This record gives sequence, C-alpha cells and structure tokens, in this order.
Amino acid sequence: MKQNLLTILFMLPVLMAGAQQITESVISSGGESYSNQDYNLSWTIGETVIETFFADGLTLTQGFQQGSYTITRIDENNNGKFEVNVFPNPAVNYVNIETFGEPKEMFASLYDMNGKVVRHQAFSTNALSLNISDLKEATYLLVITSIKGEKLAKFKLIKNQ
Repeated sequence: MKQNLLTILFMLPVLMAGAQQITESVISSGGESYSNQDYNLSWTIGETVIETFFADGLTLTQGFQQGSYTITRIDENNNGKFEVNVFPNPAVNYVNIETFGEPKEMFASLYDMNGKVVRHQAFSTNALSLNISDLKEATYLLVITSIKGEKLAKFKLIKNQ
C-alpha cells in the first residue's frame, strides 16, 4: 500500500509537468519560409495527400497550408464605383491607402477603440501613406469618408511595434 502511494505521489508531478502545447506545423518534402516586420511568406512542395480532419474545434488539412486569416474590411461596398485597398495590415510605421473610382477628395480618419480620433487627414489623390509610427500597439478603426461626410469604407487596422 505504501509503495503504491509513493508511486502515485512520485508520478503525479511528472505527469503534470509533461503538458502538451499545440503549434502549427507542416510536414513536406520541401519548402521555405520568409518573414520580415510586415509580411510572412511560406510555401511547400511535395504534399500529395489532400484530406481534412475536424476534431474538438481543431482543423487539420493535409496537402495545403492553412494560415491565420484576419478579416479587416468591416463594411461591404455595394455600389461597385469605389474601391479601397489598405496595406500592410498589421502595420508598424505606415499604412498605405489606395482608392479607385469616385470621389477623388476624401478624408482618412483613424479611431482608437474608445472612439477617439487619433488621425484625421484629407487627401485628393488615389494614394495616401498614413504615418502611424507614434501610435501605441493596438487595434484601430480606419474610416474613409467623402468630403460630404458619406462613409465609403471601414477597416480594422492592427498596429504592431
């Protein structure tokens, strides 16, 4: 009895210390990964099996890499006459805003999550580079409006250090 109790007391810390950690990984015959402060690029070759398994809220896809996707466009642009690209997102020092279509004169307003305006800049070209280097690491709301006040697009912008 004492021997069983001692064995259990000895094994309990050992079992608790061996906790699992789940990380993303790819097993393939070749590939590479490149990254810098703004971008991540990875590719693989030689994955011939394509199958997906679901269990306990996890997804395993064999044959394709599955990245983490962050939805940044908040609204839907239904008129088709105006498009906006915001990149990079997440951003560190600058965020670029490209517009296509009418109107040509707009405002870019950046709000923190408390609703406070932290940037408000007018632009009349189809491109703007907004300096965000002095902002804290956080999530912001970028709103593009016409000079008449019409909201044209909304984006969730992630600021990294």
